[in-house]
Order: sequence, then structure tokens, then C-alpha cells
Amino acid sequence: MKKIFTRLTVIFLLLFVLLNVILYNHAWQLTHFTAETGFEKKKPEDLGLLEKGKLAFTGVTVSRPENKIFPKDKFETLKISGRYELEAWLLKVPKPKGVVLLFHGYQNSKSGMVGYGNRLNAAGYNTLLVDFPGSGGSEGLETSLGFHEGADVARALSVVNSLFPELPKTLMGSSMGAASIMRSVYAHDVQPDKIILECPFGTLLGTVRKRFDALNAPSYPFAEMLMFYGGWQSGFDAFEHNPKDYAKSIKVPTLLMSGTKDARVSVPETQQIFDNLAGTKKLVWMENSGHQSYLVNDSIAWEKAVLDFLNE
Repeated sequence: MKKIFTRLTVIFLLLFVLLNVILYNHAWQLTHFTAETGFEKKKPEDLGLLEKGKLAFTGVTVSRPENKIFPKDKFETLKISGRYELEAWLLKVPKPKGVVLLFHGYQNSKSGMVGYGNRLNAAGYNTLLVDFPGSGGSEGLETSLGFHEGADVARALSVVNSLFPELPKTLMGSSMGAASIMRSVYAHDVQPDKIILECPFGTLLGTVRKRFDALNAPSYPFAEMLMFYGGWQSGFDAFEHNPKDYAKSIKVPTLLMSGTKDARVSVPETQQIFDNLAGTKKLVWMENSGHQSYLVNDSIAWEKAVLDFLNE
């Protein structure tokens, strides 16, 4: 009996160690890109059973996001110094009404914001499209899913303030980019004139749990373990990365948008963020959109909501 107990204890300890190694690797791949580019990405819900099984052990290798789409008009490339050197594209228009700074989402680059930038330029706004660390033309291979990126937003706004001190500035971000903007206000006392947020997540823990849900896998306690390792690897407390709480410090006029078909950010999650915003605010639902660019299925609704907000 004692031998059986000993063997079971050893097996349990080995399985526990193996589980931690696997989750450590998952966390690393979640917060770090590979230097190679061109890997095909699939959404977790699009994976087959065998692919999901393999993914459970190996994790998802994510290549460094590239800039493959460029603005249709002439632009200037800026380099912004800091913890990592950032690359940004500046587009100027005659007699600008203001400047809109655009920040992309996770596993994306500033190319993903070009469509928005083109619309804003046509409407009379200068734009600055920024690559976060690990993406496009910026340095690095890591991401903190909006935590450290809050400081990057602050640096980008500082540059624009020095270039265009007389113009009103609006921060606009999608998904992780929106979370980064909210973090910048909360932790770095960033004060733009207006903010436009697209589908920010409420809590990082909730977002990680949704990754497990998409794989039809139990999230507890694996999501918590993934959060612990991811935060440890990237130097932040992942459990405190909660845009729903950051919203309470946002007092400038804010437009919040989200898709009613978004599988990553729920309607209650969006509503909680909206309720917590402390200043003048407006909530607009993109009726035909999921977690994606709203120009795909809700182009007219997006343009009306954004331009009406900017021109108020």
C-alpha cells in the first residue's frame, strides 16, 4: 500500500511539473512573437480536434506582425524613442481639424489601422499610426497586452503635442490598443482632448478565460496559472490589468464602440466599461461586427459615429 501511495505521489508531482512547464510555454508564446514572419494564424474556434489537442501541449507560435498595407497618401515615418524604439506613420492634411493617434490590437500592426486613417484623413484630420513593440517597424518581440503599452501611448502623444501644440488630439485604439489607451490615462496621467475606444476587454483574466472557452477546455485554474506566468515573464501583475477599472479615471469625452457579434468581448463587459467612464460618453454598437475592423461590416455606421463624435 505504501509503495502504491509513493508511486501515485511521484506520478502526481511529475504531472504537476509537466502542467506548469506547458503553461509556462503557453504564457511565453502569448506574450512573445517569433522573429520569423509569415506563420498562418487560425482562430481557436476554427481548429479541428487534433489541432486543438496538439495546441494544448505546444501552444500557439505567433510570428511577428508585419506591415503589409500602407496609407494611400504620402506619409512620414517617425521613430519614437523609449524602452523600445517605436515606428509611426504621420499623415498630414491641409488645414487639419485635429490629430488622431491610432493604436492597433494584439497580433496586429499599424497596417491594420490604415483603413481608419484613410477615412480620417479624408475628413480633415492628421493621423499618427503607431506600431507597438514587437509589431511592424517597432523594436522588440514581446507584448504585455496593453499594460506596458500604456507608456508607449503616452510617448506617442508627447511627440504629437510637440509637433502640433495648437491642434486637439484624439486617442483611438482597437482591442489591445484601446486597453493601452485606458492604461495610459490611469497609470501615466495622459490627457488627450477625446478618446475613441473599440472593443476593449474588461479584464485580462476574462480574456484569457475566453481563449480556453474557444478551445472547449476548462479555464480554471489554467487561466490563472497562465496569467501568473505571463505577467512574471513580462514584468507586470496581469491580475491588475483591468480596463474596466481604468475607465473610472477617464474624464475626457469618450466614444466606446463594440460589435454585437463579438465573441471576445461580451455585451455586459462593454456595458460595465461604459458605466465606469467618468466623463461625457457615448456608446455605439456595431450591429454586424465581431472582433474585427468595423470597416468590414459596419463601414457607414462606424464613419458616422466617429465623425459625429470628432466634430462635436
